[in-house]
Amino acid sequence: MQKVELVLQTEQSPYALFECFIQWDEEVGHLVCIYQDERIKELTRMVHAHQKRLAHTDFELLQKKESLEASLKRIKQLSASFIKLSEKVALIPLFGDLDEQLVTENSKVLQDATYDGHYSIMLFDFSGIDELKPEGIHAFSSFMRSFDIMGVTCYVIGMKPSHTEMLKGNSFGNQIIYMNNLSDLVNIKHSVG
Repeated sequence: MQKVELVLQTEQSPYALFECFIQWDEEVGHLVCIYQDERIKELTRMVHAHQKRLAHTDFELLQKKESLEASLKRIKQLSASFIKLSEKVALIPLFGDLDEQLVTENSKVLQDATYDGHYSIMLFDFSGIDELKPEGIHAFSSFMRSFDIMGVTCYVIGMKPSHTEMLKGNSFGNQIIYMNNLSDLVNIKHSVG
């Protein structure tokens, strides 16, 4: 017995699916066609159910992605806090990787706080930075130029050996003063005046 599926034209439908069985009895063939309309309806229902479930899953994944992106943005915003040390000096400890997003998420807030508070010295502490990304170096350099234009002296403290290795051939700009740590800066300020 052989089995084949055929789409046939019937009085009820121009396209009707049949499952056909062919059996030969010597030289006489017997063809039995079984209408498959109910099976098609069930398959169509199952396909629609799967499409609906996939669409729902896609929407849930999109919501989770958006939630994760918002969380990551908030983490980046919290990775550069503004700490007032005196009337003219502020400390900005940085955390995580110095990438373009870290700089972008914090630039406006830090510039506004510096301008509004009339700060003249900004201390950027890199001891909490893990990696310096090339696009982060470029973005931070541009960020530092904005402070230079505002007349603010910027110090970078807490650089790790891996940071200095990454900065070979690069820099954050000529307007930045590099110090080993905060105590070196305090000692300079006391000896100067």
